[in-house]
Amino acid sequence: MIAMNVKVIWEMSEDARKILDIVEKRMTLAQIAEAKKLAREWVRKHRE
Repeated sequence: MIAMNVKVIWEMSEDARKILDIVEKRMTLAQIAEAKKLAREWVRKHRE
């Protein structure tokens, strides 16, 4: 899954996991790389 840690994936509902899988399969490698970058930036900014 895209830039997600195991705890977050474990806590997601089955429906959310299915939707994320569908979205990820439709993304290009460049889009996945950008999503990972944005996720890392968001986590750094919002970490307490």
